[in-house]
Amino acid sequence: MSRRRDPTSIGRVKRWPILALVMLLATPALALEPDQLLLIVNKRVPVGMTMAQRYAAARHVPDGRIVELTLPINDEIAFDQYDRDVVAPLRAFLTEHHLQQQVTCLVTFYGLPLRIHAKENTPAEKQELQKLKDQINQLADRAEPVVADLEQLAQRLDPTFKPATTQKLAGEDRINQQAMRVVTALPHVGAGIRGVSDEAKKKEILQTLLKDLGELGGVIELDTRVAQPELANPHTSPEDRKKWQDVHDRAAHAAAQIAELQTKRYDPAAREQARKIAGQNLGFINTARLLASQAMYFDTEATTSALDNELPLMWWNDYRRASALPNLLNLRNANLHTPPVMMVSRIDGPDEKSVFNLIDTCPKVEAQGLQGVVALDSRGIKPPDAYGLYDQKIRDLAAFLKSKTSLTVVDDDKPELLAPHSVKDVAVYCGWYSVRRYVPSCDFVPGAVGFHIASFELADLHYAGETGWVRGLMRDGVVATLGPVAEPYLTAFPDPNEFFPLLMTGKLTLAEVYWKTTPTVSWMITLVGDPLYNPFQADPPVKVQDLPESLRDALKSPATQGSR
Repeated sequence: MSRRRDPTSIGRVKRWPILALVMLLATPALALEPDQLLLIVNKRVPVGMTMAQRYAAARHVPDGRIVELTLPINDEIAFDQYDRDVVAPLRAFLTEHHLQQQVTCLVTFYGLPLRIHAKENTPAEKQELQKLKDQINQLADRAEPVVADLEQLAQRLDPTFKPATTQKLAGEDRINQQAMRVVTALPHVGAGIRGVSDEAKKKEILQTLLKDLGELGGVIELDTRVAQPELANPHTSPEDRKKWQDVHDRAAHAAAQIAELQTKRYDPAAREQARKIAGQNLGFINTARLLASQAMYFDTEATTSALDNELPLMWWNDYRRASALPNLLNLRNANLHTPPVMMVSRIDGPDEKSVFNLIDTCPKVEAQGLQGVVALDSRGIKPPDAYGLYDQKIRDLAAFLKSKTSLTVVDDDKPELLAPHSVKDVAVYCGWYSVRRYVPSCDFVPGAVGFHIASFELADLHYAGETGWVRGLMRDGVVATLGPVAEPYLTAFPDPNEFFPLLMTGKLTLAEVYWKTTPTVSWMITLVGDPLYNPFQADPPVKVQDLPESLRDALKSPATQGSR
């Protein structure tokens, strides 16, 4: 597994202020409940429906919570087809059934593709991308004299104001620089206007300001900065109230139209219509930002991802699919105000029999509590080596479980893997690093949970000759695991010393534990298991008060999501 810079930089999300509205957080009940699930099957694999129906009956999922998609029957789906045939129908189903706020976890079933193929631009798309870049530069040229005019106005009203130092930039970077210059100048203009006593002069200045704002940000900027405050002011005259109400209505209509069109960003006609409406309503800067958000869709580098790791962002319109994004459900990001993020878990297995076994086993094990040995296989690598830092987390988990629980812990710290069948009655397993070479080190009890940290371990799950760890573990009885569909890099895996202690408190379901501890989305890792599985609920080996403070905080609220 190669090392590189941490791919979780939040800087990859590109937001523009008109349509990427800040969402308020909603807090679904702790823990995850059956009525928060949506079950997803592939119409072309009929047994998937049988599995979903059996799962719904076993877990008391409400009626009407199974949606059929028509998808390829292989492990990979095309980039554009994912948007068109997965995201669009799921949004439509949830919206039509008024489940947008209710459903917080998507459950994918046997028969759905594992992986989304990297974006490949057609000749027409390459041409459209170049057109977008040219138009962004043209809009920046048109915005420049207006931004300069606003800065001159700020200097005239406040001689202490100094325009921001500019760099020679192009494209989106230039537009963002212009936007920052506007943000810097506006407070000085506002303060200066308040100091003008001559009403005629004040009116002239206000007219200049409104003209500049309209050209740069369109009616939506005028609505935000002027119309809404004026409409909220009881002293606004009836004549002005009507004028600003018209601005507000036009802005709301344009925003709604563009937001709807953005849900079809895979459709060239929808993209073109969004650009047309933006040009009529958003002004130079905000139109350029919409064009830049459309250009992101044509990124091709590092756009392969796990379908189940892309699905959490199914409500997002404006994000770059290249590389990884930080998981905003992670316990470290729980206080961020974000667009909505969904939990996702997959009910799948090496064959049909193993899937039905997973569905039947989890509720039975929950009733009595998962019992057995904890097998931890680190490699003897010491910090400060980067691999050593991760290796230490497995050793830290072993030390924690030995000191705070009565569990039997077998921890091996030698470079070699545990020998085949060397550990019996295993309930929990974690180890690394044998790439796509499964070694049956453990004999597992029913309901076992475990994962192996290595690359490509979920590149395939159903092929009989596959030697990856996800297939191997599940074939040998593990019912809850995870793995990458392609190279994930080490920073994409949940920390073992967070995942397992949280699960062992019995306070959270499998899906909640995973989404509170996995670092990334729009990337490679897939959780396989019953999202409602809570194997330690009946007999939790870890006490909440024994957890580190950061993990105790993760139990204070459920995995959160934004509102729609």
